[in-house]
Amino acid sequence: HAVVRRFFRLLTLERPLIVWLEDAHWGNDALGLAYSVLENQRYAPMPVLFVLTTRDETLAERPVERALLEDIDTLHGATRMELGTLDERDQQRLVQQVMGLEEGLARQVVERTSGNPLPAVEIVRDWVHRGALEPSPRGFTLAPGEDLSLPDDLHAVWMRRVERVLRGMPVEAEAFLEAAAVLGLEVDEEEWREVTDHPDGFDNQQYVEKGGMAFFPGRARIRARLADRLLDYRLAEETVTGWSFAHGMIREAVLRWGRESGREYRHHRAAASMLQRRFLRGQRDVAERLGKHLEAAGRLEEA
Repeated sequence: HAVVRRFFRLLTLERPLIVWLEDAHWGNDALGLAYSVLENQRYAPMPVLFVLTTRDETLAERPVERALLEDIDTLHGATRMELGTLDERDQQRLVQQVMGLEEGLARQVVERTSGNPLPAVEIVRDWVHRGALEPSPRGFTLAPGEDLSLPDDLHAVWMRRVERVLRGMPVEAEAFLEAAAVLGLEVDEEEWREVTDHPDGFDNQQYVEKGGMAFFPGRARIRARLADRLLDYRLAEETVTGWSFAHGMIREAVLRWGRESGREYRHHRAAASMLQRRFLRGQRDVAERLGKHLEAAGRLEEA
């Protein structure tokens, strides 16, 4: 660190210096260097600015790097900036104008990536590498037979994070997470409870009657623990009615996992049953969702 500090000082004799540490959550040595330089500013100041970028969901799994960043945050002049997602309009501009996709296809990418530009770029890059795009007068469209599936490498990255969340949890937690993904990006706690407590949806366990509905205490504990772990690992965010996936790509990866496990149809059947009860009680705003779940469950005439 002392050698690098001296090198930095030589550079600053000519001009101020900016040091950018990208994905700083992977490098405790780089964070140690940043702390060393910034702490020495009190004794031997020099015109240097450090810019450190981290990702919340990865930092949650790196306790050493998280502690180092907290130490840096206490130093004089340190500023923390939270960078959120792009709003829908800007994400649409990125995908449609910058990447040249046709408007309808761009809209589907926007819906899947939820304002996060990196996965949007990676999805389009995967299509380019596979030759999955073809030109049209309105922009690039998907070639016949291609779909919006998540690239394999991106799917693997997200699933590694999901698997860390599930580590040490009961086997049912995996299916409960798939059911949450089937419900949507935002998960209503009451809907999630009804879907995962559906007698036909999961293996029968001991249950009690509560308000005329089957209630499984063991499943309630699994749901609560699973939601807490998703929040701890920054893969989910709290909402007024429950929680939401932090990124559309997390949900997309879990949906693909559900398809590959063969449990997806079961989740859609349980979701359709839950929404059907609401529809029959006069809650007409669920009609579109109900139709989609019925279709996904293979009940086309009802849909």
